[in-house]
Amino acid sequence: MVVKTISKWSMWLGLVGMSSLLAPPVLADLNEGLVAYYPFNGNANDESGNGNDGTVNGATVTVDRFGNTDSAYHFNGNGNATDSVQLPYTIINGLINITSSVWIKSSNNEQAILSGAGGDSHNQYLVFVKLGGVESCIKDECFYVGSVNDGQWHNIVVVRDGSSGFVQVFIDGNLANAQNLPAGMLSIDANGFWVGREQDCVGGCFESSQDFLGAIDDIRIYNRTLSQSEVQELYQLGSVPSSTSTKTYEDGLNEGIAKCQNDPASCEITIPPESGNCSADIAAVIGEDLSLHVSKAQYNTLTGTQILWIDLTFGGENEAGDLTWILSDYGEVK
Repeated sequence: MVVKTISKWSMWLGLVGMSSLLAPPVLADLNEGLVAYYPFNGNANDESGNGNDGTVNGATVTVDRFGNTDSAYHFNGNGNATDSVQLPYTIINGLINITSSVWIKSSNNEQAILSGAGGDSHNQYLVFVKLGGVESCIKDECFYVGSVNDGQWHNIVVVRDGSSGFVQVFIDGNLANAQNLPAGMLSIDANGFWVGREQDCVGGCFESSQDFLGAIDDIRIYNRTLSQSEVQELYQLGSVPSSTSTKTYEDGLNEGIAKCQNDPASCEITIPPESGNCSADIAAVIGEDLSLHVSKAQYNTLTGTQILWIDLTFGGENEAGDLTWILSDYGEVK
């Protein structure tokens, strides 16, 4: 068994379901077009590498959806606070295509998540909770859909094609609704981009009743439209695992052997008549910058054993600390 932890998520790899390793999905480059990324790990720094750091006003650090302390921001809205995070207006000013992704946790019916204002349009770009659902506004024209005010964490992604004006709203990786809103370039003025407060004039005229009450985390802003598969992948990467596997190496080995023995075609291997062995080359990508290549998978039909030779390559940095490799007594690190 191999366990790798990257940032706020982990992946378990065993021999269960070898067919998924034999035909792995192609992972998208979710850093392409990323102009700002705010994981809110104790601050509002932009970790995209573009230097678009935010300024925190009153919001306090809190526990994120993974149980990590000081890894999200709590906004004490509900009409009696001024909690907010101001972001550089240059992030979205002039954009035609834009995708925003944010995780929220709240029980309120009406409150601002992202607010971009410019010129005579205070809702140049707005992501809002309205009647418990998600409202998306471009140049003062809006639509809303769904329900996200149940006190649970939800991922909201708004994808806008500015050439056509087509806007899609995704909730937890699923397309909730799509409509045509005004097309063209976004025009955001200086001091006109905020998290947690809704502007009725540039940089002000806030309505306290629309202040965000709850937690916000992991804001991403792209200068391109993400595809539906990319939105789903983004949601999966940021989701809390529903359960933790307790399967042992032997469990995985036995299930992997049984699967390939009962259905060799699903493992993309062929067992020649009266042959004692079968083998196949396998390649897979199992996470951010982590490549797994199974150079040989050999199953002995006479002894009922299976042997894997694997090469692991890791590139990049692990925000959670050192990588942790856990191997059974049957394996060794070289």
